[in-house]
Amino acid sequence: YAIVADKAKRTLTLWQHKNGVTSLVDAYPMDIGKAGGDKVAEGDHKTPEGIYFPQEMLDGDKVNFELYGVRIFTLDYPNFFDRLAKKTGYGIWLHAVPDTQTLLRGSRGCVVVRNEIVMKLSPYITLKKTPIIIEEEAHYITREELAARRKAIATWIETWRKSWQEKEIEKYISFYDDQFRSLGMNKDRWKKHKDRLSRRYATISVEITNPVFFARHDEAILNFLQKYDAPG
Repeated sequence: YAIVADKAKRTLTLWQHKNGVTSLVDAYPMDIGKAGGDKVAEGDHKTPEGIYFPQEMLDGDKVNFELYGVRIFTLDYPNFFDRLAKKTGYGIWLHAVPDTQTLLRGSRGCVVVRNEIVMKLSPYITLKKTPIIIEEEAHYITREELAARRKAIATWIETWRKSWQEKEIEKYISFYDDQFRSLGMNKDRWKKHKDRLSRRYATISVEITNPVFFARHDEAILNFLQKYDAPG
């Protein structure tokens, strides 16, 4: 499942991907930040735009029912892309609001729905896995365009996998940005690390399964399971 928040339409939509088909499950009214535009700084009362994932589920009754309703899902703002852009702030949530409150009051940057709706959404939300994609205005593509993008992504990740497995280190490292960091290593150290491993092992086997891809504008997140095998 995936959730899309369309700020222009003030509408939250729930989507399901099953058997290769993505389809709309339902749509709900929502509230957003008091100020328009993408969030850039703490206290600007703007709702951020990006690909976010719920981190914790909190009981709104134990926090502040009048402000947050029955349930809260904290989001990972600022995410990787936000930090690259030096955006600041915290405490951006998907939460509810009591029926005594209007959905037009404007939040401090959160995405807000009715108590009934947050409870409807809860069974479809898996912490740290279900994306909540927030856009100024959501635009949709055809199934044919989506199929073409999926094919391009599959080709991209397969080329990366194959270059690693076949020890083509120069080709492999070309997939990485100059700002790449992992396990305390920058791009140059990562290349040397992989080069050492490629010479140490007679063969390398890399398998990729269950790829899941989300993208908006020039931001993309790709998750997958990886099985790595080498002698010893």
